[in-house]
Amino acid sequence: PTPVSDAPRPAGELERAPVVEEQPDHAQPREGAEHEACRLEHDLGEAVGEISRPGLLAVVLVAAWLTAMARGYALRRQLLDQPGERRSHAVATPRGGGIAIVASQLLACLCIGVLFPAAAATLAVFSAGLLLVAGIGWWDDHRPLPALPRLAVHVLAGLLLAGLVWHWTGDAFRAASSALLAIGLINV
Repeated sequence: PTPVSDAPRPAGELERAPVVEEQPDHAQPREGAEHEACRLEHDLGEAVGEISRPGLLAVVLVAAWLTAMARGYALRRQLLDQPGERRSHAVATPRGGGIAIVASQLLACLCIGVLFPAAAATLAVFSAGLLLVAGIGWWDDHRPLPALPRLAVHVLAGLLLAGLVWHWTGDAFRAASSALLAIGLINV
């Protein structure tokens, strides 16, 4: 590109606008929640590399141990899911094993929140939604509930997730899509 100057141009030559190279999106200054999200993502990204392997191993071990405990509990209480038309298993299967996954995830969220206080509020809201879904599922395993109360709790949990997505992205479409996807996946 020809440099822009104040010198007169020969007749017939078009004036060229100065060339401005675009900065990559991550280099643009950000404001408010978007800036906070980028900073948190960067800080977490650096720290996760340091603790991810031992942390992941700990979560897996806790989940495996709690799954064995939940399975034993379900067998003692005769909390068995019988095979049927809408079931994927062919033999009676103990209910409630998902509580072990939830408990291990809550433990992971707590640990991350303590290690990275900037993430604590987000993790608390996420954990509240997780507890709602797990709690209504546990209740339903012990005393079957009608579909409407379960769906209402699932919608509430989906709205909590949508609130987080909206807070961190500012995008209402992504927030609504996240809520609908979460509600759908919970009920598959």
